[in-house]
Amino acid sequence: MDNVVIMPAGVSPVIQVRRMDLMVENGRRFRAGESQMNVGDKKAGYVVAQNE
Repeated sequence: MDNVVIMPAGVSPVIQVRRMDLMVENGRRFRAGESQMNVGDKKAGYVVAQNE
């Protein structure tokens, strides 16, 4: 995956676990050819597809 940087931010253990769960699930979805969770729109500046 060229041009991809994954950078967690924040210090809450709960948030860190949630982020890891999201990354694992998105990795699974990517390999399965499924849509990703929490997809952001760079032009809009926010997430346009919330968790399913």
